[in-house]
Amino acid sequence: MMKFNKNRQTHFKVDESGKICVVYIRKNACSALKAMILDDIGDLGAGKTDTQRMAEYRLCNFEEATSARVRSFIIRDPLHRVISGWLNQVVQKIDRAYPEMFDGITDAVGKHPRDVTFNDFLKLYLTRKKINGHFTPVVNHLYPMLYTHVLHDQSLYDDARIAFGNDLAQKNFLRPTNATGLLKSEHVEGAYNFTAGEIFDAFKERSILPSKDSFSSPQNIEIINDIYSDDVSVYKSYIKERIGILGPISIDFSDR
Repeated sequence: MMKFNKNRQTHFKVDESGKICVVYIRKNACSALKAMILDDIGDLGAGKTDTQRMAEYRLCNFEEATSARVRSFIIRDPLHRVISGWLNQVVQKIDRAYPEMFDGITDAVGKHPRDVTFNDFLKLYLTRKKINGHFTPVVNHLYPMLYTHVLHDQSLYDDARIAFGNDLAQKNFLRPTNATGLLKSEHVEGAYNFTAGEIFDAFKERSILPSKDSFSSPQNIEIINDIYSDDVSVYKSYIKERIGILGPISIDFSDR
């Protein structure tokens, strides 16, 4: 059963008017959303982190969110979100100090993250109760309410134009703001059995990452579908509803 909470601190106003309220979900075009919010905040809270500034100046509580004209979040294939998170938050950061992510992986798997495979990550880390926010299920970010504009990551710019207007869309969604989305990829047979270190070393040499399908074994798809069962259900329903529709659609969670 989906778990919704009226006290989540994941919703933010795009500007002071509060007419547009968006959900900040990591690995779901979060860089573009953050840029859009911070652009309006300007220099307020200088010296604090981006997320601290967002929370201090643009946090949108449940009552404010339900009053917004546009109530929006970005949806993405759960399988692609997990794989992208693995490549971006684990593999590409393997040579850095990243305790908030890597300590949890080491505790779960019993190895340094460099020696962890995608299969290890799925079976031993993602099954834990406490995981990094980049892998928290999408539904765990949401309020029990009607979202008027649910954007798809595969048609983001066109959807954003309808939800947020041409100016905001062109400034923040016309091009990918996360560098990972611009990198080349290729199919690598059995990439899910390669360690993060092996993938990182190959990437440093060739600037190419394994494609998403390289990690999509039937077993891995089954594991992800089980862990993210609510997200999978919402995503499948969304895709079905969007057939033949140009632009974002609404999803009502108010009775769940």
